Amino acid sequence: TPNSGSFNGTIGSSATFPSHHIIQVKSTTKTDTTTHANSTTSIDYSDISGMSVSITPKSGSKIFVSAMLSIAVTQGYMMNYRLVRGSTAICVGDQGTSNQTRATGVLRGINEFVAFSVPIMFLDASPGGDGSTSITYKVQWDGENGGTMHLNRPQTEVDRYDFGITASTITVMEIAG
Repeated sequence: TPNSGSFNGTIGSSATFPSHHIIQVKSTTKTDTTTHANSTTSIDYSDISGMSVSITPKSGSKIFVSAMLSIAVTQGYMMNYRLVRGSTAICVGDQGTSNQTRATGVLRGINEFVAFSVPIMFLDASPGGDGSTSITYKVQWDGENGGTMHLNRPQTEVDRYDFGITASTITVMEIAG
């Protein structure tokens, strides 16, 4: 009805949105735990199980990626994590020696009972996409030989009210170009 203040219609797939408007949002939340033991002394990233999300953007769109991870690593050991589009690492450092990994972030285990809340925010200005091809964003991790990484739990689980089991999430938003 006129002047009712609401619209109940369908916008066709060929609709054009003004620049910088959010067109679509996709999200994945992982509530269970995942563990990965490191057994190599070289860079060997692997996908974090359940930490991926796919989106099918229109040509010329940008993708804003937001993730919140709860990660623990064996006390005294280093670990790295990175954001990946398809099979390409994005939002990673590009300087350093040949032995240094290109990461989005790094952590060192400081206590067997502590899991870190790790935020990732990145605007992918040129993800590609043609409106019919799905693009997957994911988070990968790698760590120091002998260390173990945990998602959504501390290194040592304690059955107490003050030691929580957490959730991690990854969200992508298509933004009109």
